[in-house]
Amino acid sequence: MNKNYSKSKIILFTDSYPPLNDATSIFNQQISNYLSKKKEITVVVSKSLFGDEKLISNPKKNLYIRRIPLPFLKTRYIFLKIFKFSSYCFLITIYLLLKRSKNNIYIIHTSPPLLIPYFAFLAKIKYGIFKKSTKLILIAHDLYPNILLHFKGFSASRFAYKYLKKLFLISYCEFKGIISCCDSIKNILINEFGIKSKIITTIPCWSLVPRGVLKKFIKPKLDENFYKFPKLILMGNIGVLHLVKDVKKIISILISDKKINTKVELYIRGSKSKWLIKNLLDKSNVTNFRNIPSRKLIKVYSEPSITLVPLARNASLCAFPSRITTSLSLGAPILLLTDFLNNNPLVNFVEKYQIGIAVEAKISTEEFVEKYKKFINNFNFYSKNASSCYSEMFSEKKCLDMINNFLEISN
Repeated sequence: MNKNYSKSKIILFTDSYPPLNDATSIFNQQISNYLSKKKEITVVVSKSLFGDEKLISNPKKNLYIRRIPLPFLKTRYIFLKIFKFSSYCFLITIYLLLKRSKNNIYIIHTSPPLLIPYFAFLAKIKYGIFKKSTKLILIAHDLYPNILLHFKGFSASRFAYKYLKKLFLISYCEFKGIISCCDSIKNILINEFGIKSKIITTIPCWSLVPRGVLKKFIKPKLDENFYKFPKLILMGNIGVLHLVKDVKKIISILISDKKINTKVELYIRGSKSKWLIKNLLDKSNVTNFRNIPSRKLIKVYSEPSITLVPLARNASLCAFPSRITTSLSLGAPILLLTDFLNNNPLVNFVEKYQIGIAVEAKISTEEFVEKYKKFINNFNFYSKNASSCYSEMFSEKKCLDMINNFLEISN
């Protein structure tokens, strides 16, 4: 092991950590738990002003949680989010001044994105004054500012985007290492932002189902009931990137055509989830459930199931949905719904490993029904490929080992 790495302490900065139950929070907890087995790690995370979480806790040996109370923790308004993130940056400045150490490794998550230019700015100031570099590592589960083009306001203001891109270009250059969740993000960082390939590695996200729980999962047997009433699951965040009108159209086809009489289960949250639920709940064969803890997903997949993954093509260049790897870990193939099939990394992935099918939003009803019927008839083939693909590429231990090894090399 690198001597500098063995002596160093890790500090992870993020606004996503349990008790929040989103995918990013779960991954951050799993990463910090794993790294704490090898060295001391502190997680500096936000909390609600009125939450009952302790400000300082030590849940495991070598793992310390420091929670910073912030206002508007769950707001969806952009200006309140900016105020919240700015407050977080101001308060962690105080923390950094009190906890200075030459051996610290600072891991920054792309949530919240404001931390990326903020830490880059601090690193430049430190080097300018003390001529000492800062060990900055970025975990990139999204790509900024590119992903912002899909949000109203940013897409209309090319001027704002142009200067944001320059800001992030300068910022990314300050990081000693970048962990990308998919090759598409890595390629954009290299080709568009000019980041050196040697400091970037691709380490995918793994299943949200805890490893211990996943070991107990017994893959359900396929029977005639599945072919009569196939089960489709839509889970996770549903927002502006997830083609909600097209999702409504596809689900409407699935539950209305008697040849593919599908039952649909919703486990969704996010800005567009209420709209989708409202527009589907009056239909038969659609059931809405609360968004459940990841450890209970094995109950959801206790019978043969398909996972619907909706995502715009351009968004797939900037992210890789964790619901895909979670689904694969449970042997459930993917029905990918997107706006464009061409030059789409997720389409290429699904087709390369034959873990499901990809359909374009503008597909005709007749064509979709025929394609879906073939999908159902070959379910066992896709399901086996899903399980094999997960074992080979996305196992939790393998990915966590890769993160630790990359930190050691980058130090």
